Amino acid sequence: MPIIKDSKEAKKIFDWARERNVCLVAFATENQHTTETILRATHEIGKEYKIKNPPVIITFPVTYPYRPQAVHYTITRNALLGFRAIMDDIEILVSEDSAYKDVQLMIGLDHGQPDTDKEILEKELEKLALVMYDCSHMPFEENIERTAKFVEKTKDKVLVEGAVDEIYEARKSRIRSELTPVEKAERFAKETGVYLIVPNLGTEHRSTKSKLHYSSRRAREISRKVGRKLVLHGVSSLNTHYLKNLSNDGIVKANIWTVLERVGGEILAMETVRQLGNLLNEEQIKDLSQKGFLGQRYFQKDYIDKVCRGEIGPKLLHITEKARTEIWIRPVIEKIKFYLKTLGYERLS
Repeated sequence: MPIIKDSKEAKKIFDWARERNVCLVAFATENQHTTETILRATHEIGKEYKIKNPPVIITFPVTYPYRPQAVHYTITRNALLGFRAIMDDIEILVSEDSAYKDVQLMIGLDHGQPDTDKEILEKELEKLALVMYDCSHMPFEENIERTAKFVEKTKDKVLVEGAVDEIYEARKSRIRSELTPVEKAERFAKETGVYLIVPNLGTEHRSTKSKLHYSSRRAREISRKVGRKLVLHGVSSLNTHYLKNLSNDGIVKANIWTVLERVGGEILAMETVRQLGNLLNEEQIKDLSQKGFLGQRYFQKDYIDKVCRGEIGPKLLHITEKARTEIWIRPVIEKIKFYLKTLGYERLS
């Protein structure tokens, strides 16, 4: 089906999710493989649960300094080209010729920067359903003022998500930021008029750990004041116990990215170690072994016979992009499906 670009249609999907007590998932992307994998996993969940048009959100920052994903999307490292490439990939992947045409897809600009994303915010809004207008790094009064102006300017064009205060990077060397006070969140929601609100609930951006303390209590306190319009960033840092209760806490949208890269990176690293005899020549492996990086397993006869088909050395079957993506795709699909299931998608059937 067509990409959801009308804000009224996007609201209907959020209302549908609220009625079914489902937390919609926004998966971020910075490469074509992730873009397609999000669609494929959502399509598979739709088939599994008999959801006619399963909804999902694909999102990405463009010039956000901490992770400009659109910049990384092409090797030109050009933000605008990256944005266009993502949009073109999505248009193709949900076209009438695609297996994923059943997905109800909303596209969101994540961490939209008021100044450096100005061209996209002024000229490309018709391609988007959601914009996270991120003034959280500014003084609170200015954050409110600028966010409110953007909401008024884009009324009926896109759903606007605003951030009350900054959610920091996962760093060992810093002091944890404070949770958003209820009164501050309530004032921000009221004075800006945003459709969705991002409070700080204890998570961290780009965290590779699952040991952070998400405050369910604070989420519920804020939700009681502003309504079920909370968005949680840094979801990769949460364990299953917290995930299952997000919708009950008033979280209607959960942003996820880091964990997908971690799962994909881990499986690629493990398979590279196993298949090294099919990726490098014997001299390269010997050199790494002499330097202490590798043991002698790669030179044992059973490894050479069974894994390397009798000869150490690069083989086309193992060194192509196809080989890498086939290793990467399945665990990432399963992780995406895990989140869709855990956050309640079965209730959409």
